Amino acid sequence: MPPTVLPDLDVEKLRRFCKRRVPDRVKDRVRLELTVTGKRVSIHERRPPFLGVGEWTSSPIAQVRYEGNGAWTLYFGDRYGKWMLYFDLDPRQPVDVIIKELEADPPRSSGAEGVYVRLSRRSLCPPPSATSWSGHRRVAQPAPDRHVPSNSAVTQSLCDLAARSH
Repeated sequence: MPPTVLPDLDVEKLRRFCKRRVPDRVKDRVRLELTVTGKRVSIHERRPPFLGVGEWTSSPIAQVRYEGNGAWTLYFGDRYGKWMLYFDLDPRQPVDVIIKELEADPPRSSGAEGVYVRLSRRSLCPPPSATSWSGHRRVAQPAPDRHVPSNSAVTQSLCDLAARSH
């Protein structure tokens, strides 16, 4: 099977999104970096080391995977560095739809003026009702290989917090 070639225009749109997302006044404290590996484009938040000692830290933010014919699927980075399917957007979307979703998702960072996209909390918690949650009409279903303990106090607290913020 021949290797998949990513559409250069789509990758450039994602690069521009990363550049636009971080204001110039905070570029010394936070940045978004885009890496291309095979047919995957990953976005990581990078921050300088605490007290200026060591290397910059990296946190996974989003990953889009090219499915062919101009279609992409969005994933979010969990706290363990694994990529999870983003449930609030149907798979196989044009890159413009994915960028619009990334721009619409509110920042969740407390440092550096909250300039990055954090998708994980909204995707982890099921919506309070099947008809409305942040304007979406879909119910988030966990992936079969994903274990989210339903009785976990931490998960419940995050879900309660997310429900109050919407």
